[in-house]
Amino acid sequence: MTMTPPDLRALLERIGAAAYGTVPPASLTSLQGEIIDYDPPAIISVQYPILPGQMNPFGGLQGAFLGAMMDNVLGLVTFSVDPPRPFSTMELSVRFFAPIRGQRVVIHGTLVRAGKTTSTCECTAHDESGALCAKGYATNFFLDPKRLSEPPKNT
Repeated sequence: MTMTPPDLRALLERIGAAAYGTVPPASLTSLQGEIIDYDPPAIISVQYPILPGQMNPFGGLQGAFLGAMMDNVLGLVTFSVDPPRPFSTMELSVRFFAPIRGQRVVIHGTLVRAGKTTSTCECTAHDESGALCAKGYATNFFLDPKRLSEPPKNT
């Protein structure tokens, strides 16, 4: 299902309801990610340009940039959980299969499971030809919004 503007607005409103800071997240916009598909409730695709400063010495996308891109997509998936809640990434892993070369990378993220305290998501990264180049996984811990509004305690 291709995303429509109301679907995208609904997703951004969900993120805004749970987020502290800018929406869409600055990490998404700084990497120039563009949401290209949203199939509610929890399938999201984001396209990123591969910029010259993100290349490794062998002409491919450097792995840490791909990890950041995947973390953004998996975060968007986590925000789609009902009700939307703030969270923190507990674990992020990336398995690389092939170099990502070219002008862009597309990452498709899905929700595997959401419980009371954690969510598990996965994503795939594809190069311009559509070839699978990497797979990512994240476990996110849902935060208590009440505790986020309290000032830090001195210990």
